[in-house]
This record gives sequence, structure tokens and C-alpha cells, in this order.
Amino acid sequence: LKDCSGIASGLFNNMRTPAALIGGAIVPLGLLSAPAIREGDCKKERLLKKANLLLAVASLLSEILAITYSTVAINKLAEINFPPTVGVSDLIATHFELAWIGTNVHFLLGMFGFGLLVGSKAYFTYGTKIGRIAGSWSIAAFLQCSSIVNRGISMGHGDASAAEFHYATNLFTLCCR
Repeated sequence: LKDCSGIASGLFNNMRTPAALIGGAIVPLGLLSAPAIREGDCKKERLLKKANLLLAVASLLSEILAITYSTVAINKLAEINFPPTVGVSDLIATHFELAWIGTNVHFLLGMFGFGLLVGSKAYFTYGTKIGRIAGSWSIAAFLQCSSIVNRGISMGHGDASAAEFHYATNLFTLCCR
């Protein structure tokens, strides 16, 4: 048995810092320079512009939630002396399950949204021809990232005999949990 608070803090911080960076990048990319709806826009164009803005807002708020969950968890890890545990997975599962799941889910959703915003920015800035290519790349990266995340989630913490640390089998079931 050992004190794993420092390791757990580091794991939460591994998502908190990138979440802050991504959140900061979403503001100019998706909000400050959001494509304006113009009177001559067709129905499809108007819908895409509205969806782009909602994606930016949802992505930014997800990153803010990830930062909030992880910051509170890091503070509690510093403020409270938790009893020694077998490993960091045990500490997180026992005392920080909601914070861990919330940090992971919101960090990933915000990051995926940011990736999609990059493709939509190219579409609105450079038109349909370039936009379709950039949009396709963004969607491909989103799907590849989803696959990587699903593989990681399905592995749990790596010990097949300890099912209590296996929170979900994929990102969808993790979001539901």
C-alpha cells in the first residue's frame, strides 16, 4: 500500500492543461471568428453556420467542465490525506470516480469538437472545394481518435482481474455512466 495522491494529481493535470489550451484556441477559432449568417445564405448554409457556433460553444463548455472537474480533484488530493491504496486506480475508483470520468469525457468531447471546428473553419473560409477536403480530414481524424479512445477505454487500467476499475467498454458507455 502506498500514497498515490501525487500520481493521481498528475493524471488529472495531464488533461487539465491541454483542456485549457484547447479551450483558449476554441474562442478565436469558433466564437470570435464564427461565420456570420447573411441574408443571401441558402438554408443549408444557414444550418451549417448555426451548427458551427453550437459546436464551438459545446466544445468550449466541455473543456471548462474538464478543467473544473480536474482542478477540484487536484485540490482535494492536496487537501485531504487519503489512506494508502494498492495503486492509483484504486484511489481514483474509491474517491474520484465522478471527477475522473467527468474530466476524461469532457476533455475528449471538447477536443473532438475542436478538431471538427478546424475542418469547418476551412470550409467557411476557403469554400466548398477546400472545405470538403478539410472537413473530410477532420472527420477522419475524429473517427481515428474515437477508435484510439475506445481501445484505451476497453482496456481499463490494464489488469483484467480487477473489473472494478473497468468503467466502460467505449466512449459512448463512458458518457452514459
